[in-house]
Amino acid sequence: MCHNHAITDDNLRRAIICAPDEAERKHLTLARKALSRGATRKNICDGTFLADFDANKETI
Repeated sequence: MCHNHAITDDNLRRAIICAPDEAERKHLTLARKALSRGATRKNICDGTFLADFDANKETI
């Protein structure tokens, strides 16, 4: 999934639906939330967007 052009809200939504387990669904949901807040596709692809959620102690 981590091709920059593939990181879209619609693709993330589809990936959440098809995710094999709860952990993957949570990760993808946070990625979708980060994208909606303006995170870059690169931040989502390399996982650095997660630091923002950890710093704010956010959950889904």
